[in-house]
Amino acid sequence: MANSFTQKRGSSLRWLLPLAAFFVMIYATIYVLANFTDIVFYGVLLLTAAALIATLVIDRNVITGYLAYMWRMIKRTPIFGILFTIITVIGLPVVSLVLLGQALLTRKLKAFLGKNDSAITKQEFSSYDLVEDEPPITIQAQQAEAELLEDDRYDAYFDATDE
Repeated sequence: MANSFTQKRGSSLRWLLPLAAFFVMIYATIYVLANFTDIVFYGVLLLTAAALIATLVIDRNVITGYLAYMWRMIKRTPIFGILFTIITVIGLPVVSLVLLGQALLTRKLKAFLGKNDSAITKQEFSSYDLVEDEPPITIQAQQAEAELLEDDRYDAYFDATDE
């Protein structure tokens, strides 16, 4: 039986190969992620531009209203206005999609109101019938209702079955 101290040990550099492979894998992962985030960033940038152009085409008042709101916020409370502007710039892709949604919604709303507004301007009203009011409840009806509530035959039924 050989002593562990007397056994021939391998090269002292055998740990170098796994360490080098580990660093190469980390470098490759960072390189791929950096290229992927570049692609995603440019995709989001194109989506933002397309959403803003579509919003301008659909209803430019949405964007001008948002910019006017930001300007009023800066004039009223400068700190919050500047913070709001910074958050708008950072979150521009989300803001552009929200503005596009608002433009689409206002277009649908205008179409709906425009279609229904024509009936109001033509003064076309539907006919209706007058319905007579119900007679007021008399004292006798109130007394009959009170008698029904005081009727304890229901309780007597359960008392009779318990025996």
